Amino acid sequence: MSIQKIYKHVSVIIILIAVCFPSAYVSSQQLSSSQIEEAKRQLKTMSPDEIDAKLKSLGISREEAERKAKENGIDLQSYLGGLSSPGSPSVSGGGAPLLESGPLAKTSMDNAGAVKQASPEQLSTQVPSDKGLPYFGYDVFTTTPSAFEPNASGPIDADYMIGPEDVLRVSVWGQVEQQNELEVDKEGRIFIPTAGPVVVSGLTIDQVNKTLTKQLSRSFQGLTANPPTVWLDVTLAKVRPKRVFIMGEVKNPGGYTVNSYANVFNSLFAVGGPTINGSLREVRLIRGNKVIARIDLYSYFTGADKNNDLRVQSNDIIYVPVRKSTVYIQGKIRRPGIYELLPGENIKKLLEFAGGTLPESYSERIHVERIIPVKNRVKKEFEREMIDVDFRDILSKNIDYTIVDGDILTFYSILDEVKNYVSISGAVYKPGTYQLMHGMRLKNLIEMADSLRPETYLIRGELIRTQPDDRTKISIPFDLKSSLQGTSSDNILLQPKDEVIIHDIGISHVLDEFVEIHGSVKKPGRYSLTQNMTLIDVLMLAGGYTENASMLKAEIARIDKQERGDTVSSILFSSLPDLTDTTAINSFLYFKGTRENDLKLKHHDQIFIRPDPNYHLQQLVTIEGEVNFPGEYALVTHNEFLSELIQRSGGTTPAAYLRGGKLNREGDRVNVDFQHVVESPKTSEDIVLHSGDKISIPKKPNSVKMSGQINNPGLLGFIKGEKLWDYIDRAGGLTDSAQYVLLISPNGNVEKFRTGWFSGNTEVYDGSTVIVTKIPPPPPETPGESTGVVIKDMFAIAASVLTVLVLAKNLK
Repeated sequence: MSIQKIYKHVSVIIILIAVCFPSAYVSSQQLSSSQIEEAKRQLKTMSPDEIDAKLKSLGISREEAERKAKENGIDLQSYLGGLSSPGSPSVSGGGAPLLESGPLAKTSMDNAGAVKQASPEQLSTQVPSDKGLPYFGYDVFTTTPSAFEPNASGPIDADYMIGPEDVLRVSVWGQVEQQNELEVDKEGRIFIPTAGPVVVSGLTIDQVNKTLTKQLSRSFQGLTANPPTVWLDVTLAKVRPKRVFIMGEVKNPGGYTVNSYANVFNSLFAVGGPTINGSLREVRLIRGNKVIARIDLYSYFTGADKNNDLRVQSNDIIYVPVRKSTVYIQGKIRRPGIYELLPGENIKKLLEFAGGTLPESYSERIHVERIIPVKNRVKKEFEREMIDVDFRDILSKNIDYTIVDGDILTFYSILDEVKNYVSISGAVYKPGTYQLMHGMRLKNLIEMADSLRPETYLIRGELIRTQPDDRTKISIPFDLKSSLQGTSSDNILLQPKDEVIIHDIGISHVLDEFVEIHGSVKKPGRYSLTQNMTLIDVLMLAGGYTENASMLKAEIARIDKQERGDTVSSILFSSLPDLTDTTAINSFLYFKGTRENDLKLKHHDQIFIRPDPNYHLQQLVTIEGEVNFPGEYALVTHNEFLSELIQRSGGTTPAAYLRGGKLNREGDRVNVDFQHVVESPKTSEDIVLHSGDKISIPKKPNSVKMSGQINNPGLLGFIKGEKLWDYIDRAGGLTDSAQYVLLISPNGNVEKFRTGWFSGNTEVYDGSTVIVTKIPPPPPETPGESTGVVIKDMFAIAASVLTVLVLAKNLK
């Protein structure tokens, strides 16, 4: 061995020790980055077997080595998963078992012996299609469901032969209890501590059980006692792996390790199955340079009773050859697709694979599109041909038809049109479509539809018949009453696709007649008019009167049919009966006369029950603030005044400020001079209250609010008798930009003044607000302007005009 190889092996051992047992290499320290890179470089140059051998020589398991390597940032699994250095051999010399190496990631056995699938990125996830049809059978291998993976332990077949590397679990219990897991060695033996070596290779599990019972009974006599006192159980804890080659048209050819249960079908799952070019009909199992079986995978896919699949043995070769043929089948069949046929298989076998035809398949012919084989082609002639095969001969005469590689078979649909039927609709008990019988007539069809309904219109029916061109239709009327007698010419002989229409009496009568009732009834609305219906009947249907109904007046608006158009007349009732009094109901008469017909209602009658004008519920108002008894009050009359309510509430308290009183109605303030109302009740200033009014009387505020273009805005104390400009002066006077003054009195009235010469100067009441602005103020929100505001504005304008005239005269 060269110095370089010795150095490489020594350095790898040192690196593996450092990776797996860093405390033994450098105390409590991780590898440096240079050491990690050196470890990766060295690992790349070694095969998985070489790494495994080094780990075993150090007494380190793969799992422990992978965990320790991961702590140092090295993915040891990537070096152990079959990636070898270029040029390394894939099979050891001397016919040794297959090594898991090569350019592809192969499946291997885990510790439990279960088959591991090849990496997902190496397996196709979709089956290709051609001409819109899927390749049959290949989709089975797109995934590897666990149901197809052979178990590595547990129950086994009764004929399974124990061999080297199998692990048996031997359990003894009763007077003696022990359990051991024993591996079968290369000589086919297991070693039992109390009995020594026992040969088990080539035996079934039942035979092993009997052999061990006999062998151990020498040590444990209770095994064969009657009754026994010691019991023995032998199970297979782990099956031995088998190494096979999977070659040919598969997605990941190479060597694989499978367990002893695996057959050819299981093993193909490990490599992702055959490619589209691979045959599913003749997968070969080669053992000892001989083909011992040709497995047809279609037997799995089509549910065949038997198949010729076999269990694989170590060093077996599973070879997938190229597809034998490719034929296409489409149209009205159960499983359209692309199939592979063996020599001697033709249309019948293809239909069996495709699940057969559908009920709507056309049975007269199959259309075959064929590529002319190369040996049969003639120069300068067509290379494709179309063939129509008589499908009925295949079905009835047991004739088959030969198909060749590349054929496209199309099964057509029968016509969707159905002709042997007639239909009936309208006033019969069971309308619908019925089979047309020979000699079937109109009466027969009506009887099949469970006869006519009571509302049938007997004078005339319609028969819609399709013409021979199958496009146009004609209408044939018939006398329905005569046709039911069965002997007249109206009992028409029916033809295919005839449509019979039976009308109801609604053609000649208004069936949905109604009346409507409005006003003071509990359930106003529309009600169906029945024969002899009267006003009393409708009142009952409408739930009777409401409590505000007037019993003195009712009205019916009725349409009167006239020769020159319809008119509406009004029928008045001077009184209505008490619905609780039977005598009153029975004696109720129409006031214009006593004829019976006068009381019967007609179609479209509109009934109005008027409300009693004198009926009112309690009208509530609210008064709060400075009155002796604030709260809600019911208006005693429909025109009760504000002054009366203030008096009913006990009058105002000594602290009340009447000029600041407010009355809100439906969210708006009504300007009222409460002071004048109390001093002069029921005069023009007094106001009639409405339901929902809210009255508020505040305490005396003793202040005036100043705001806007004033030098010192805020609240000023109220001084009785002071006027507007007194308060403005007390607030520091106007600013330079002040032009308009608004005075809002406590009762809501607004007065507007201009600043400057001849501006108004009125008395200010307690609780007023003074607003000074530099732009014209908006119109007051309260309805209208007071007469005082208008007069003051007119005087201000006149004074300004007079001033201008005087100045102009002086300047002349």
